[in-house]
Amino acid sequence: METGKRGILVYQTWKLRAAIVVGSIICVVGGWQLYELGRARAAAELIAFSMQKDQLEARVERMDEVNAELQRQLAVLERAKQVDAEAYAAMRAERVAMDNEIHVLREELNFYRGIMSPSKAKVGLQAQDFLVAPLSLAERRYAIRLMMVQIKNNQQVVSGNLQFTLKGVQDARPRLYSLADLAVEKHSRIKYRFRYFQSVEDVWELPEGFEPEQLIVKAVSAVAKQPSLEWTFQWPEYGEDAEEVNQDVGKESE
Repeated sequence: METGKRGILVYQTWKLRAAIVVGSIICVVGGWQLYELGRARAAAELIAFSMQKDQLEARVERMDEVNAELQRQLAVLERAKQVDAEAYAAMRAERVAMDNEIHVLREELNFYRGIMSPSKAKVGLQAQDFLVAPLSLAERRYAIRLMMVQIKNNQQVVSGNLQFTLKGVQDARPRLYSLADLAVEKHSRIKYRFRYFQSVEDVWELPEGFEPEQLIVKAVSAVAKQPSLEWTFQWPEYGEDAEEVNQDVGKESE
């Protein structure tokens, strides 16, 4: 009677070992397929970035050629004493617009070069290219843009919240304003989630009498164990003759 029970136990142990071996093989094969799929996707993304960089370089080269021709035409117009005032003004405006577009394209090109050549930049999560554009100087409204970049250590998606603090002077005293005080569409933080980069954009309205000096940006990771990061940017100065822009600004960009 005991011998029979012992035989059944040995048979069941053999089946369990076989199931473990088969399960292990399935896990190894599945893991390898997932690894190959992730590597293929990463290669495709890098190829896309390289193509965007090449397109920007070609566009900047074409814009430089057009700008040089506009400069030559403007010099001819400036030497001519009988030039029409409106035509001259239109040519100068076109030249200024072209210079601004080239400046923006060069900034984007430098950004893509930084991603494609991470050895030349700081490693990890970075905040860069802080821009401010006046929407209405009378209403003290400004469009702000900040580029969040993950350099070199971009194997995984990073996520969290961005907190903003604007330092300045009001009534001859130091003053701090948070994002909740400034944002036209009321919110206290802006979320970020990306692998390579994300453009963070918003519209702010500054309090009357407040003169901004510095912007402090703090990135609080969604992962509790990761430390917060902080960057400081100078707020640009704008006079009464500063050019106002009219553009729609969103808050998130993948």
